[in-house]
Amino acid sequence: MNNSRFLHSITRRSYNHVATRALPRTAWLSTIAPPVTRAIFNTTKTSFPSPCSLSSSLPRPIQSSQPCRYSSADSHASTPLSKTALYDEHVAHGAKMVPFAGYTMPLYYSDLSHAESHQWTREKASLFDVGHMVQHTFTGALALSFLSTITPASLSGLKPYTSTLSTLLHPKTGGIVDDTIITRIGPESFYVVTNAGCRDKDLAYLSARIKEFLASQPEVRTPAALQWDVISSNALLALQGPLAMEALQPLVPPTVDLKSLYFSHSLHTPLVLPSGEPSSEAALISRTGYTGEDGFEISLPFSFAVPFAQALLSNPSVKLVGLAARDSLRLEAGMCLYGHDLNDDITPVEAGLSWIIGKDRRTKDAGFHGAEVIASQLTPKKDGGSPPARRRVGLVVEGAPAREGATIGISKPDAPAPTAGKTPAEDSIEEIGHVTSGGPSISLPGTNIAMGYVRRGFQKSGTDVWVKVRKTWRKGTITKMPFVEAKYYKVSPTGLFNFDILVDSLNQCQEAGVLVVEEIFSENPEPVTRNGQVQPPVKETEDISLSESDNPSPEPVLLLAVQARPALKTRTDNGLALTPPMGWNSYNHYSCSPNETIIKSNAAALISLGLADVGYEYVTPDCGWTIPSRLENGSLTWNSSLFPSGFPALGEYIHNLGLKFGVYSDSGVQMCMTGGVDQAGSLYHEAEDAKTFADDNCYSDAASGYPNTNYAPSTSPAPRMYNMSQALLATGRDIVFAICEWGVDYPTAWAPSMGNTWRVTNDIIPYWKTIWRILNQIVPQTAAASSGQWLDLDMLEVGNDIFTEAEEQTHFSLWSIIKSPLVIGSALKDEYTAISDTSLAILKNEDVISYNQDSLGEAAKFQKRYTEDGYEVWSGDLSDDRVVAALINWQDSERDLTLTLPDIGLQTAGSLKNIWLDTSASDVLTTYTASVPAHGTMLLELADTTAAGEYSADQFATTSGKTTRFSKIYGITTSSSYSITIAFTSSLSDSSTITLGTSASSDTATSTLAAGSKSLTSTITLQASTNNTVTITHPTDLTVSSISITAPDGTYYAASSFTLSGNAVLDTCEAGLCHPTGTKVGYVSPSGSATISITRNSTSNESSSTVSKYIWLDYTNNDIAFSTAWNDGTNTRNLTIKVNDAETTRVELPLSGHSSELFSPENGWQDSGTFGVLVGGFGTGSGSDTIVVSNEGGSAGVESYGADFVGFKILG
Repeated sequence: MNNSRFLHSITRRSYNHVATRALPRTAWLSTIAPPVTRAIFNTTKTSFPSPCSLSSSLPRPIQSSQPCRYSSADSHASTPLSKTALYDEHVAHGAKMVPFAGYTMPLYYSDLSHAESHQWTREKASLFDVGHMVQHTFTGALALSFLSTITPASLSGLKPYTSTLSTLLHPKTGGIVDDTIITRIGPESFYVVTNAGCRDKDLAYLSARIKEFLASQPEVRTPAALQWDVISSNALLALQGPLAMEALQPLVPPTVDLKSLYFSHSLHTPLVLPSGEPSSEAALISRTGYTGEDGFEISLPFSFAVPFAQALLSNPSVKLVGLAARDSLRLEAGMCLYGHDLNDDITPVEAGLSWIIGKDRRTKDAGFHGAEVIASQLTPKKDGGSPPARRRVGLVVEGAPAREGATIGISKPDAPAPTAGKTPAEDSIEEIGHVTSGGPSISLPGTNIAMGYVRRGFQKSGTDVWVKVRKTWRKGTITKMPFVEAKYYKVSPTGLFNFDILVDSLNQCQEAGVLVVEEIFSENPEPVTRNGQVQPPVKETEDISLSESDNPSPEPVLLLAVQARPALKTRTDNGLALTPPMGWNSYNHYSCSPNETIIKSNAAALISLGLADVGYEYVTPDCGWTIPSRLENGSLTWNSSLFPSGFPALGEYIHNLGLKFGVYSDSGVQMCMTGGVDQAGSLYHEAEDAKTFADDNCYSDAASGYPNTNYAPSTSPAPRMYNMSQALLATGRDIVFAICEWGVDYPTAWAPSMGNTWRVTNDIIPYWKTIWRILNQIVPQTAAASSGQWLDLDMLEVGNDIFTEAEEQTHFSLWSIIKSPLVIGSALKDEYTAISDTSLAILKNEDVISYNQDSLGEAAKFQKRYTEDGYEVWSGDLSDDRVVAALINWQDSERDLTLTLPDIGLQTAGSLKNIWLDTSASDVLTTYTASVPAHGTMLLELADTTAAGEYSADQFATTSGKTTRFSKIYGITTSSSYSITIAFTSSLSDSSTITLGTSASSDTATSTLAAGSKSLTSTITLQASTNNTVTITHPTDLTVSSISITAPDGTYYAASSFTLSGNAVLDTCEAGLCHPTGTKVGYVSPSGSATISITRNSTSNESSSTVSKYIWLDYTNNDIAFSTAWNDGTNTRNLTIKVNDAETTRVELPLSGHSSELFSPENGWQDSGTFGVLVGGFGTGSGSDTIVVSNEGGSAGVESYGADFVGFKILG
């Protein structure tokens, strides 16, 4: 690349803390040379015009929720119209020119209709003029900080020449001011594109926000600290379609290979005309796909735009295409229109764009506009959050297309069904939302598509709705987006892959024993017929895009280039594994020694034992079914000695039982074998084997000599998984892809974009301790589970005579509620063995299975561990407003244990089912106690619940005259700072005196209820207990209806404020890590501790000299048990907390890491987790408390080193 300038001229706003003025500029980047001419914007206009109608058009990482693009509405029709660089070309090509966003723009052209232009883009390459968009640069030492203030993106981790979609946010509400694409072009340089229709609004917004930002930076005195430039001399073109790369490659230097430029990546390069004439300035080429197709956006000098466009159009595969097709393409791609689907009142969470919010920025103190609002929306209601009341959805509407403003409704529960062929009565429909954009799909003839917003609770895909189209109610269905699968050009770097796929049908043998997949997990196997390559979306996780430099391995590459072929369905939106798969696998019992008799007898047992009736449907021979070498044609085949009838016949047998057939293989050079003869794996045979079957793998790599297993490979397994994912997609069949690499590279961060399930831990082993190890590893990952995306905890050991009955119940309960695939690993029935009735009853328990298959698709989460008492609690939401909870007894004896309902966010349950005791209860208040066997689980289903902290008088109180006394009041900590709100059924005309007292204090408090008021808020004292009482004295003509109690927020103490001793050291973490302090204390051990002395926040008149306080402890632990999983690995680290001279409290902490132990910053040891624990020994009255964080007893065999300590908050 030469050093030619990228910019002819710029219109600039340059800011410091004193003034706004134009300043000289020497360079934009190292590739951009001398000063440029510039003008100064009028900076006095600060009012916001009405919502704009356009959104950004630069490359954006489109993921599961689909980003938003611009509309074809005109917001500037009354202003003088500007012309883009290609205006004369549009006229010459017979364009229908229309006013659009302040410009005169082409709607369509004489040689192609709207529909033909749309299809041309899908099949060939279309050139769009997007020169009306607003291009900006932000440079200087404060550029990153400023952009991080107005957007929710994690820009600090954005690599040079990569892009991210983001939004400009309203300072107070967190609403979307505009959507934008941000590209990092240097350490302190960012290129930003915003909407043409939002130009005036955005410029006023940015002016105001910069001034506010700089006013908060008084120490900054240099004008270069933050420079904002609006580029006025560059055109912007978009080349879209499957042949875009082929058309653009001849117009860049031979040294630039566009095959290595992946989606959301950019580069600076001169352009070269067919005559050989280069552009005098470098262009910025970005790989993007705003139509849903592969393509590029090119920011280039205004003067070079026409000859460059003409050069592109000389290729017969390229045609000019206008606004009409852009609008219909973006709708099919599920992309929003600003001012329609997005506006200042809609937050990213409501718009289904939560994934653009950085994982490290999802807290109320993240520092960006509206962070508190957005963090609350991201937090479940039971955890104190306020989830949004509406969500953006896609719809398919029968009969006629729904346009903006159309009402969305559902049939009222008591409404009669409409007569066949008739529309429902108006009063039978309940309105739940409205359409924001829609129309007929061109790519899906006969299908009317739309998007809109519906009330929370109705957004699930498949929900039947009514849509009012021209005064007539039409049937509609909530549908996942995009409507037409995207075809973005993503990286497929070098190396191996690791996979485990279940296949429904291998039923046709061709020459040399090749197996052909006819039907895979689908009732409708016909392949779709659109062209191009898919980009698997990522669900609210980091983009999987990897550059070549990220994977320097010299191993051969399987690169699936963009070309015409059957369309591929987006991996996580493929309609498969909508609930966790259930079936049987041979490995846990038969190891690598399956045979035809074993497979058939166990398949038949699924039917005869009634297991198929409750959902177990997949039959999978594991390792040992094939032979050491491939056939001459390169394909794998079965071992004819073990499977004399052949796999096609075996598949036919399984299908005739009404079951589905799965196959295991490897992508190493050999399969993972436990004994027996080595067998060929799938390395370098991805495409052949993807056409033959679907696989699993022992992960290995060349750099370490292909060991049998490798827990520390030299490169990430992710690219290898991507290779196989793409090869499977290329078959055009529906395949459930179950990724397995034992969790060595934290697959939860990338596997959802490639497969339907992914293993998160090392193998399960035939010992009870394996359950403890696996659960401790899954703790930070459960939120990733959802429909079509499941965390795989490995196959079940139920029925293998390894565990006691109670242990099997615990194993099955937790696998079910965490939403792991339920794959039986025992011998159901063969010549020598049959499963016991006890184990069979566990596997067939329909309540437990229903929790696993629940339509809500939410995995249970780790809630609380009582380390010293030997039990812990998990819970999760179910459909129909139910909750499932599991209390695990880790001790070796049966005992009565108590579930504290506030531990799972509840205060009451109208009904409760104890699954394994087969008992029920009603009107459960605050706690529930039952007997739990050694290593057993109290598994509960709770319904008709109320949130923690809410106490109705009908349930909790008794009233006698002027006194109402509430009992069973929960206190998480001992404190005099609880907030209480008392609600009365009526008010009085005069003010009244209300007296409050509690069992935790001999003091009473008096408050005044204002005349006419029905509620009163005051402060009370509670002990850390489930059985506090609150006594309210009030006038007899007032009746208390309820009370609401909120715990005190507490005070935070960062690790950096502690005094260290022994081996303990204070570390400063990378930006955004070790949340929330940015520091941590490492090497906490029996001889290394951290100590702090704090002044008491005294409670009044406590009944004892010491009290217990609740501590929220922040820590880091990424000590993952890989090789130690076979022995004593637990995935835990310990810490101890000692207050004054009280007994030490020990906590055993699960993993906190939510990034790779191999390749992330500090190997995941800067990812913090939070653990709650009640600690005794705090003094009362005046004075101070000394707190020591250590690992006492670690030398006695618990864990010699503790977790790293970030800080803690003491409630009270």
